[in-house]
Amino acid sequence: MKANKGKTGESSKLDHVKTQIIQSLSHPEADEGLYFRNFAQLHEEDERPMVMAKEQEIFDALNELVREGKVHLIGSGDDVVFMLNTEQAAPTV
Repeated sequence: MKANKGKTGESSKLDHVKTQIIQSLSHPEADEGLYFRNFAQLHEEDERPMVMAKEQEIFDALNELVREGKVHLIGSGDDVVFMLNTEQAAPTV
């Protein structure tokens, strides 16, 4: 039987994923933003940190960062680019 993480464990995991996303978006390689797929998939030449989370966790964390005003979107559909809102974003620990 699986142990129930509870709200605190889920919140802690979400905060950790949010921190990783902000770190990725803060990297110089992301100065023009990142597509969703770029958070978990890196190319050989990429130097920015990868977000170590499941796709749904990344999605949930991005949604929360957008609601908090720390990240904004450019475009729509599959071509959405996520960018750090440099006036709002501060690393969450």
